[in-house]
Amino acid sequence: MNNSIQMPSREEVIKRTIKLVKTYVPKLADQNINEDSIINTDMNVDSMEFIYVMVKIESEFHISVPQKKWDRMKTVKDVVDSIMRELKKAK
Repeated sequence: MNNSIQMPSREEVIKRTIKLVKTYVPKLADQNINEDSIINTDMNVDSMEFIYVMVKIESEFHISVPQKKWDRMKTVKDVVDSIMRELKKAK
């Protein structure tokens, strides 16, 4: 019996990440967010909102993204790239 959990596709990670952002940053619920959206300018997410969303993302995907990497994340793509890296490590 294979107990391994299948890693979600990149598209699934993008979809779930954007859903989490829209859920936990209500002012973005009606915004068009994509991989190229810049977190602090296009999305106007402040540092506390970003930390809150990252904690929710870590919980959602059962990963831990080192906080020192958080400062380097500028776009949704950067966040998704980090999630994918951590998922591959956890596999």
